[in-house]
Amino acid sequence: METEQTGYTPGPWAHTGRNKVECFDVWCEGIYGRNEDHVVCGFHDDGQPTDADARLIAAAPDLLAALEAIRDARDYCAEHGHYPESTGIGEERWFDDWAADIAQGAINKATQP
Repeated sequence: METEQTGYTPGPWAHTGRNKVECFDVWCEGIYGRNEDHVVCGFHDDGQPTDADARLIAAAPDLLAALEAIRDARDYCAEHGHYPESTGIGEERWFDDWAADIAQGAINKATQP
């Protein structure tokens, strides 16, 4: 289910806890793609902190989207002399505050159970 533009499965991805999926003829943890219709990534539970690893892997599309949004807003400003209105950046809100909020949302998905 990868897309032609990106080459990877589009997000959101989700780790559904300790549900096991069959992959490569063994049972392993799984990261599911949109609508939980297929496994994006599977890995073995060998006693390591797989939940934290799974959250980080599942957050990859959100982390990428946050970085792209920050880059795109900066590029828009460089071209147009102001930030996109949809960001709310202006006299009452600074770019760095907006960027930190965007980044924190993705970080929270990657790090919080």
